Amino acid sequence: MSSAIHISGIRVAELDTPERAVRVSRPPVADGPITWGKITRLAGAKVREGQGQSGLLYRVHQCSGWVVTVYGPRGNEVEVGSARMQDHALALAGMWEQAVASGRIDMT
Repeated sequence: MSSAIHISGIRVAELDTPERAVRVSRPPVADGPITWGKITRLAGAKVREGQGQSGLLYRVHQCSGWVVTVYGPRGNEVEVGSARMQDHALALAGMWEQAVASGRIDMT
């Protein structure tokens, strides 16, 4: 019979089964209306690309900060803005996508 283990005041029952790695299956990062891919490197800079529900393509890349660029259906490109943190840049892209979806911004 095994005894319980105490870790920082937390009582954890000892298990008789062997240890195994915990695998977490995560879907693509969906931060609002945009589904983001993994971070990649392009010309030495970190880049994350995603596609909005409206069909627009988004790119967030790191230079002096994180720059958000939107690509329209006719190849038009708009630099939306930048942020110091990646999460803030993703939120900015999400707000842009919501504005396009509501009709306040026309990217055609």
